[in-house]
Amino acid sequence: MLADRSYESECPILLQLSLSLYLMTQCQIKLRHSVTSLAKTLDYVELARRDDKFLKFEVDLLVLKFIEQKY
Repeated sequence: MLADRSYESECPILLQLSLSLYLMTQCQIKLRHSVTSLAKTLDYVELARRDDKFLKFEVDLLVLKFIEQKY
């Protein structure tokens, strides 16, 4: 559904940045990256939450909040 645009009207939109931050976080946790690396990713999440385009999409806000809670 992420690749096929014909589903757009049926499913909620997830911005690429949210998905990328989630995947980056998961990789860092599974590969046991340093706390400094994880903190930098958390800074990126905080910047994304401040971006106006995220306020329109509830799914993105939920994904970003989920990322923060994983720490």
